[in-house]
Order: sequence, then C-alpha cells, then structure tokens
Amino acid sequence: MKYFLFILVCVASLSCSDSIDKDIVNAPYEEKWLVDEMYIKEGAPFALIDNPSFKKVDDIENVIDNDLVLLFSYNGKIKVFPYIYLNYSEVVNDKIDDLEYVATYCPQTKSGICFNKNIGDKSLNLFASGFLFKDNLVLTSQEENVFWSQMLLTGIKGNQKFMDINDLFSIETTWKTIKEYFPEAQVYYHNLLNRGELIKDNSSIKAKTTKFFGIVNDGIENTVEVFPYTNFKQFKIEKLVVNGRKTIIVGDETKNIFTSFYEPIEENLEVDNDFPIVLKDSKGNRWNILGEAIEEPKKVQN
Repeated sequence: MKYFLFILVCVASLSCSDSIDKDIVNAPYEEKWLVDEMYIKEGAPFALIDNPSFKKVDDIENVIDNDLVLLFSYNGKIKVFPYIYLNYSEVVNDKIDDLEYVATYCPQTKSGICFNKNIGDKSLNLFASGFLFKDNLVLTSQEENVFWSQMLLTGIKGNQKFMDINDLFSIETTWKTIKEYFPEAQVYYHNLLNRGELIKDNSSIKAKTTKFFGIVNDGIENTVEVFPYTNFKQFKIEKLVVNGRKTIIVGDETKNIFTSFYEPIEENLEVDNDFPIVLKDSKGNRWNILGEAIEEPKKVQN
C-alpha cells in the first residue's frame, strides 16, 4: 500500500493574471468569446495525436541533457514528454490504465500542463485549435465545438463556456534528470522530426531560461504565489500557508525541478535530500518528488 500527498494546482512559467472579460460573460451566443477578442489570434489547427508512440529512455535520440520535459506519473507508471517533440502538435492524447489524459505544451508561454480528457460527461479527443489567447494555447476537440484556454483552465467559447478542465499533477524538469533518476520511464517521441528541424523551429527550450513557479490561490481571483527558481539554487523546501492549508514548496534549480504539496494534517514533514526522495515524516515514511510515500520505514540492521 502507498500513501500520496495531496498535490497543489501549480503552474511553472505561466502568467495567471488574465481573466474572463466581464463585459461579455453573459453573451447569448456560443460563437462569442468569453475573453476580450482583441487578445485572440487565429491560426491553422494542429494535428490530432491520439495514438502516441513511446520508447525507453535509452532508445531516445535527438534529446540532450538541458532540454526540458514534462514528467507525468499515474499508478506508478511514468510518462515523459520532451518539449522538442511535444511542440510538434502542442497536445498529445494518451491513456494510462483507466486514466485518459492529454499532455499540452505552449511554446510561446513555455507552459507544460497535463489535463484529464474527461470534460463534462464525455471523454474528448483534444488538439491545438490554432487560436491563441494572449499568446497562450487554446485547445479544442473533435467531438465538441468548444475552446479551452490552457492558462485560464476553463472554456472560453462554445457550449461548455465556464466549464473547467481538470489539470493533473505533472513536473517540468530536464532530460538529464530523467536519465539519472527515472530511467524506467516511457518517453514520447515523434518519428517525423529530427534534431536539426527542432532547433530550426526553436523548439528546444533550455533550462537556463529565467523561470518562476506559481501557485494559484484557489477562489482568490488573479492571485498567485510566485517563487523564482533562483531562490532554490540547491535542493531545499519552504513552508507557507496557501488556500488556508499548510503547504510545502520543493525546489532544486540544479535539477530544474519544482513542485508543491499540501502537508498532511497533524504532520510535520522534513527534508530528506536523497532525490527523488525529498521528504520524510514522523512515522519514518519517505516521500518522493511525485508525492508517493513508502509506507514502512527502513529497519536498522543490528
């Protein structure tokens, strides 16, 4: 049996200050955008990827140590989405066991987020619509004439206006960190691309870019806690209160990895710097960066 930390909604390198245009919230037609149309750009839709290919870490080519990737884990199974491949379609539909989800990446805002594909009462095949809202990815689907904003996490046009899309816990890190600490992962790739094409298209986003980690204050409009990566030159944790709950920020700029958890009630987690183990509790459980805990502590041999 495993325990799991409750994971916060958090976004790296993404502005959360944009809101729905209050003047058109009550627009009578589905064709109306719920955001100011002056910030909408239109382009051609991207390819639908609903049968993605994966390889073992050791079999991946064209990805180098500093390339950024999106790390996603469910039921102990780890999938990795290098941005240089994810950039091709910006949205990839995938499934792990009973969970249908999408991995998304917007190269303009440099934001990678995973979402549950079940929106409302349907499992939708999602793809990048070609529209941008404030230069950020807007998703749509095969089944519904609906548009969702990646940065607002909600529908902004169509018959599911205001309907939220549920983001799933994922971590942005580097390919080097994946190779060193998650060699068992399955890695998404696109066999139509090579390194030269990716560099030409500026798809390789380096970890040296100045970055910030933000935690949305749920229910407090346009409020976000922001933490520069540079405040975590080496592995450390910070504790604060977010949304009225004790919260732990875990960061390490050397590994380009940052995340946050709600601390369990009546527990006081401490640093356990044995990455990917990052925290320990009073019962001897050790928690990894994915929020998973080993139930029984290690026993000392006499």
